[in-house]
Amino acid sequence: MNTLFFAGIAVQISALVFTAVIKDRLTALKLSQWVLILGLLISIVPTVATLFSAGSGISAPYEWLSFDGLSGYFLFVIQLVAIPTTLYNMPYFSHYIEKNRSVTSFLVFYIILIVSSQAIVISNHAVLFLVCWEIMSISGYVAMLPEKEKEEVQTGSFYYLAASHVLIFIMYIAFFILHRISGSWLFTDFSNTGFDTASAVLIFILSFCAFGIKAGFMPFHFWLPKAHPIAPTPLSAFLSGVIIKLGIYGIMRTILFLPALPEWTGWLVLCISMISAIFGVWYALAQHDIKRLLAYHSVENIGIIGLGIGIGLIGSANGSDAIAVLGY
Repeated sequence: MNTLFFAGIAVQISALVFTAVIKDRLTALKLSQWVLILGLLISIVPTVATLFSAGSGISAPYEWLSFDGLSGYFLFVIQLVAIPTTLYNMPYFSHYIEKNRSVTSFLVFYIILIVSSQAIVISNHAVLFLVCWEIMSISGYVAMLPEKEKEEVQTGSFYYLAASHVLIFIMYIAFFILHRISGSWLFTDFSNTGFDTASAVLIFILSFCAFGIKAGFMPFHFWLPKAHPIAPTPLSAFLSGVIIKLGIYGIMRTILFLPALPEWTGWLVLCISMISAIFGVWYALAQHDIKRLLAYHSVENIGIIGLGIGIGLIGSANGSDAIAVLGY
């Protein structure tokens, strides 16, 4: 299964070659996207095996990689969503090529975005995680710019880039604290470290702020209604379906590092999530642009997911496995 998974990743990366070698833009578009889809289909087979066939899925060949249930689930989501968005790239960008516009930059960074987002969820090392997160953020930014001459595209992409770098700065602080206490950069070592309550709460608050910006919890959602409308439609769908959900992955991964947190942290997440869910719908009702509507409904959906996380934290704080399981 390891060979199949990494072969699929290699095929996905090889799609970059077609964007550089083939001169005909339409042929390069179609070949690169079909090769990318082939790589995704190859990789999703061992991913599904990891989720549903205990012991016969992917195992980590190096200590800085991890294939546990959480990474397997998000890996499956990334690969599953990437297939239809990649299919839609072909008719969508054919119109750009007909107008003699270059799509090479988008194709290159879209492929990098997909590969780096998969690398994030299988990272077991803080430095690798941060490097892959930065690559994902930069590639997402560049992929937003096929129409960079437009003022709204410049503004929306700037909001995305600024939010991405604010959150990664907060992540640096959280990981330095984790390293300081555990003496390691490995996530598995973080999980085996005994954190005192004050340190655990500080790490969780920092992580929730950082990953909450990416997820789009209110009031951290400010970049979403700016970035969604200006992104090409396939990228906008991938942003909504995958990229903001990596914020949820980060929050859940942090919770796995830490002992049971005080009950008030669960209520805090619950309140923020409730505000996000209610006001996400409220603002969505006023939208006439379909992409802005999608952005606010993404905020709403993140709020609903956050309600489950908050309930899970409350259940863990009170030693109630039933409530924790229901929440998560």
